[in-house]
Amino acid sequence: MLTVDLTSDHDLLLRMVRHHAPAVEGVVLELLAYMSLELGSDSEPWQIRQSRVGANSFSLRGRGGEYHFRADHDGQGGIRVYDRAREGNLVDTIATRGEAREFVKGLVSAPVVV
Repeated sequence: MLTVDLTSDHDLLLRMVRHHAPAVEGVVLELLAYMSLELGSDSEPWQIRQSRVGANSFSLRGRGGEYHFRADHDGQGGIRVYDRAREGNLVDTIATRGEAREFVKGLVSAPVVV
């Protein structure tokens, strides 16, 4: 089950992605699509949340974990994923559509943390 709690409308969300991280727009769309497909049918609850207006304010929570998404402006770009909003540990860097799919598949196969 997947719930979405966004402070921005959907068009604004996509404009923010194009403006702040144009190189990874396709990766973001792939990530959102796979989250919808995989997490939407998972028996565990998941939530995509936007804490404030802005491109670096998105998180995903489920199975006892949390993942915070930030644009990676270094090198080739991509999306950095942290385990906490502030001073979190880097969990993954997603730079391709394939990496986006693998990241989400890994979430579904991860054990539930209580």
